[in-house]
Amino acid sequence: MSHIRRDAAYLKNPNFCPFCRSGEIVHSKLEVFEDMVYQWVRCDTCETEWHDIYVLIGYEEVRKVAYYPEPDYIKYRSDGTFGEDDEDDEDEVVPK
Repeated sequence: MSHIRRDAAYLKNPNFCPFCRSGEIVHSKLEVFEDMVYQWVRCDTCETEWHDIYVLIGYEEVRKVAYYPEPDYIKYRSDGTFGEDDEDDEDEVVPK
């Protein structure tokens, strides 16, 4: 990988080409390589291509997941209830 540049104006507002200052840039999808995330960016004015490089700065929990042991499947009984196997052959096993 080539030298990583740190243009303060571009880091503050990365919506322009850091080479010619044009706003005509196109971002591609994010790519992951080892412990780095980067994004290909191309300027339609000067045709320069570069990577925007992203750094993990933290994380946030978006949903609390309650943990409790349960089987790898849910067993639905023919009467519409669900639970442990009651030896009834009419039960439907539904994967989680």
